[in-house]
Amino acid sequence: MAAHARAPQGRVVLTSWVDYPSRQRFVGIARTNAVYLFSRDTRKTSNCSDECSRVWAPLLTRGRPRVKPGSHVRRRLPGTIRREDGRLQVTYNYHPLYYQRHPSTCGPVRQFGGIFSAVDVAGDAAQPYCGPY
Repeated sequence: MAAHARAPQGRVVLTSWVDYPSRQRFVGIARTNAVYLFSRDTRKTSNCSDECSRVWAPLLTRGRPRVKPGSHVRRRLPGTIRREDGRLQVTYNYHPLYYQRHPSTCGPVRQFGGIFSAVDVAGDAAQPYCGPY
């Protein structure tokens, strides 16, 4: 199994990035690191723990997440939930967020009984363009 990065430490700053072929905007951290939602999660609960959270690291924060000025991230959509272990996980439009530094596939990923999808700036599951450039 490929090694995946741990979620950033400290207070998270959300930004957006553009998938140029489709011109769709996605929520991310840093320059182009996408964040993902999990279809099995609910508004107040992450259903990705144990092995799932080792593969898809929860996007953790110490305090309310911030929005990078000038990005297209909607300021009212970031929030947090408290995980079973007491740590704060970032949410966007009530979806708990996950992080992978080196995604191994393009598009939604079916794993752990659900689907991991990139998040667009409206807070919905979305898919970046995966075709030839």
